[in-house]
Amino acid sequence: MLCIENMNITWDKKVLGVIDAQFYEGEISVITGTNGIGKTTLLYYLALLKTGTGKYQYHQQVIDLQSSQTHLFRYQYIYFLLQELSLYDDMILQDYLDMMAGKSSYDVPFPLNKKIKDFSLGEKQYLLLYGGYLQDKAIYLLDEPTSALDTHMKEKVLELLKQLKAKGKIIIIVTH
Repeated sequence: MLCIENMNITWDKKVLGVIDAQFYEGEISVITGTNGIGKTTLLYYLALLKTGTGKYQYHQQVIDLQSSQTHLFRYQYIYFLLQELSLYDDMILQDYLDMMAGKSSYDVPFPLNKKIKDFSLGEKQYLLLYGGYLQDKAIYLLDEPTSALDTHMKEKVLELLKQLKAKGKIIIIVTH
């Protein structure tokens, strides 16, 4: 379980709120709201990319929000899919997937020798999520994971999410 208590969420010196929340293994939590309300900002706090006051606890481990412990925890436990996609455009798909997981075979609907720059925006979005899936983290923070996807790719993403849920991962999605 991921538990946050009295987490003071701010953006540009403006207090967005004080949050108390619990997120459980094997569940998909969805955070919705209007544009500009702070959904993505909340994900940054949950990913420990922004820290403030409050309590952040994963199982029995309390994370000191003011220490370098946050970096190690994020590296070991968290996969954060940002809405702004960032991939190595000159890489081929095989190299990207090897970098993410180091396996030799992958279940992707694309040619492994295709350059990343030749994929559509929606395909890149799927590949980022698939790369995160391969990393097998405990917590998945996903910012608008289906925003650029067609129906076929949305089904692929939903299948990945179902697999992550079945593996007991904590999944937190921000969407409209």
